[in-house]
Amino acid sequence: VTSELGDKTGALEAFDQALLLARALGDRALQASALNNMGRMHFALGDHTRARWCFEQALLLYSDLGDLRGEAAMQNQIAVLYTTLGDHPGALARYEQVVVLERALGDGAAEASALSNLGSAYKAVGDYPRALETYEQALKLRRDLGDRAGEAAALYRIAATYDALGDTKRAIQHYERSLALRRALGDRAGEAEALTNLAKIDARLGDTKRALERYEQALDLQRALGDRAGEALTLLNIGLLYSELGDHPQALEHFEACLTVARAIGDRPGEAAVLILVANEAFWLGDRERALALLEQSLLVRRALGDLAGEADSHTRIGAVYADLGDHKRALEHFERALALHRALGDRAGEANTQRNLGMVYELLGDSKRAQEHGDQAHALTPAADGP
Repeated sequence: VTSELGDKTGALEAFDQALLLARALGDRALQASALNNMGRMHFALGDHTRARWCFEQALLLYSDLGDLRGEAAMQNQIAVLYTTLGDHPGALARYEQVVVLERALGDGAAEASALSNLGSAYKAVGDYPRALETYEQALKLRRDLGDRAGEAAALYRIAATYDALGDTKRAIQHYERSLALRRALGDRAGEAEALTNLAKIDARLGDTKRALERYEQALDLQRALGDRAGEALTLLNIGLLYSELGDHPQALEHFEACLTVARAIGDRPGEAAVLILVANEAFWLGDRERALALLEQSLLVRRALGDLAGEADSHTRIGAVYADLGDHKRALEHFERALALHRALGDRAGEANTQRNLGMVYELLGDSKRAQEHGDQAHALTPAADGP
């Protein structure tokens, strides 16, 4: 109850007392359970070192007791912890143990889940062939169990892996099978996800008409589900596709819709990014003043977020628009601010690019000496090209 109320610290104290009692009673199963719960609480509190210690201690107890179910649960918890820490080889080794244990227990559903996790671990370490092999095993189990939702998920994972390998034909085949199953199951969120990935492939293949059709279908589903984050992402993808096609009015319309959703859900980083995109389209359509106003908004949002790299980017873009308008004084001001931020971040590439921008403005002002100085500084910051 304490845990459900969100008082994780209080819950941790309760589990600690339970552990002491279990030790006093000599009840090793109860000790393992208390350690498991303590590990979960430490994990939730972000104390990964203590969480791992608790899980490892519980694992030893379950192993001594011959409790395969407990062992599998602890190996899984440790694997999840390693994944959170970015230690994918460590997670892989643990998921392999989970598969072995679930297979020994004869729990097909749990084995299929373990195989899915193992496949994702193989994918995370770049071993795509093993990932595919493992996902295929999970798929077979899901089909044998009559688990159509699990089958759809397995097909999706296989499709995504083929897509990462560049095997577009097989990726499409598996995405379409996953899509058909999700439609049959009434899984509209899964349907939207599959449609989105198929649309991305269509766009890569140059079939923009079909890509737009799929994106629009996904958008309708996301709106019906009230999935505003998904809606924003799809509007963004549609806008990007129109922008690539050179249809700036349509791109602007979709980016503006995306911006509205991002603001509604409080996605401030997303808002800043989309403000840049709206500004780009306004610029392309000749509305320089609106582009400047939008870029200034992006600057304020990024500054509020403490995003120094983003702030530097906004200053650079604002400087470029002022340079285009012939307002060289303001262009220099913003490029200088961008330069200071790049230096503070140790971003030599950004610093070099800004030095070039400053040189360009001084060249436009007819100050060849200062233009050369900034050009020389840019050159000094740029890594030397490899020799023949």
